[in-house]
Formats: sequence, C-alpha cells, structure tokens
Amino acid sequence: MELSIDYYKEELEKAIRSLHEAQEEIEALKSENADLCEHAFKVREDEIVIKPMCALTLSYDHRIIDGAEAAQFLQRVQTYLQSSDGTEIRFRQRYVDLMVNPEVKRNFIIRSQFIKFMRNYLDNMEYIEVETPVLNTIAGGAAARPFITHHNTLDIDMYMRIATELPLKRLIVGGMDRVYEIGRIFRNEGMDPKHNPEFTSVELYQAYADFHDMMDICEGIISGDVDQTIWNVGVMAKEGMQETDRMVLDIMTHKG
Repeated sequence: MELSIDYYKEELEKAIRSLHEAQEEIEALKSENADLCEHAFKVREDEIVIKPMCALTLSYDHRIIDGAEAAQFLQRVQTYLQSSDGTEIRFRQRYVDLMVNPEVKRNFIIRSQFIKFMRNYLDNMEYIEVETPVLNTIAGGAAARPFITHHNTLDIDMYMRIATELPLKRLIVGGMDRVYEIGRIFRNEGMDPKHNPEFTSVELYQAYADFHDMMDICEGIISGDVDQTIWNVGVMAKEGMQETDRMVLDIMTHKG
C-alpha cells in the first residue's frame, strides 16, 4: 500500500503539535515550581529536562530504603554468591558478580591493560595488526572441533575459525614481513570455568625469525606488562599474593 504525501504531512503535524504540548506542560510545571527553574536545561534543540537533585533507592515492595539497608542487602547477595549455590549465577550473570564483588573488576582491568600493552609493544616493533576471516570453508590451523554454520547466499556450510594461523602465514608469503592478530577463536569442545569455547588469542609471525626471536618477544611482552600493569596500575597487591607467585613476578620483572 502506497502512502500519499498528505499522510506524511498529517503525521508530521501531529508530532509537532505533541512536541509543543509537551513544552507547554514543562513551562507550566516550571511556573508552578520556581525552584526547578535553575535546574532546567536543554539537552537537544527545543528539549528541556530537569536535572535531578537526589536519588532514592526503592525495595521490591516500593519502600524507600537508606544506604545501610542497601548495604545489608548487597552483603547478603555477596554471601550467597560465594556459596556453592551461587557459583553458577556468578558465571552466567557477571554483572551481578561485579555489583557485589568490586575486586572482580580487577580481572577486567588486567585484561584490558594487557591487550593495550601488547598491541603497543608489537606496533613499536613495526608489526602490522590485521583482521582475518572468521568464517572459512575449511577448519584449519589447529586440531580442534569447529562450530559449523550455513551461508544462505552461497548455500554452503562454513566453519568458524579455530585458529588464525593459516591466513597470517599467507600474508607473510605475500610480502608482509611482520603481522599479528588479536582475535576471537571458536572451538566446539569441552568447557569449564577456565575454558570457554569462545576465547581471544594472539598470533604473530615474522619473516626471517626463529624461535629465539619469538622467545625474546614473549618475555618482553610478559615482563613489561607485569611491570607496567600489575605494579604501576595497582590492580594487584603483592602483599596479598602467595609466596610462589611473588617469586615468579619478581623474576619476570627482574626484581628478584
């Protein structure tokens, strides 16, 4: 069914009238409550909002609760999540775990800072970051069971990548001497709290280099990141670590 220009004009006029009516209501509210005038401001053209001066926390039965009661509630949730019954909720609903366990945020900070440092480290060594296809017609580069999907347009089954090795090596053959990729890998295999079928990996390749060069790069990334992120960012307290962990970090950062 084709709609005429008159139809769109009527709809536009209705929208404009609704906007004007809303503005008139706001102006009437401001005139009745003079104290709100100094807290009104525009966020978009001709759109007025009132800046909130305070926030109230409501319970499930719509009671206003104070900070102490809210803290007690979060403490009960935290205790439950730390029990055996709450383990599954922690891993399935990570936002709940973050809400009641601020120290869990440390893992996210460490991961973000590590990827940032590693990317800068490789870029400074004149490596080129690339993105290779996630969908492939063959599952190559590793010995793992792939996820299979279907390409509707081509009407063929395709595999989600289990490694980034083959495309990166083709780039080396094509003349790019130093390449790397930080990307997602998908392996349709077992899982547990420390192993996920979907995970992030980094692979890097360099022409005319051997395993000694790769060892130097790996040591430089790990020791440099530990020195910069773990100590300087302050996301891990050395005093709270086991003795063996402290010794390992001291060796990696050449402080032992």
